[in-house]
Amino acid sequence: MARGAAFFDLDRTLLRKASGPVFTEALVSAGVAPARTVPGMDLVYRANDLWGESAMAMGLARMAANVARGWKPAAVRTASEQAAERLAKDVVPYARPLLDEHRKAGRPVVLATTTPYDMVAPL
Repeated sequence: MARGAAFFDLDRTLLRKASGPVFTEALVSAGVAPARTVPGMDLVYRANDLWGESAMAMGLARMAANVARGWKPAAVRTASEQAAERLAKDVVPYARPLLDEHRKAGRPVVLATTTPYDMVAPL
């Protein structure tokens, strides 16, 4: 008998809002990313919160992954751990019991997100 797997999206499923602002703040705090803002980024995050991820937002996420080339792995780990601490507190209340139920049933739990693996691994 197949055991299946459980797939959960991070933004607007496990979290009520986009995780991008938290990751960005953590990267800036860890000295990985510059403290400047991209014009219109707040609007992109708000649109994501209201309607979900768009093709434009996914394209921006891919571009952000390219920008990450050359970042110091230790600094990225520090930033991702900081972000994970904050985001873990924002996980919707029904998610933890549901995740536990899938794990107890022996099903792999998969986090689906456009955020690079190294950033979400601590979460």
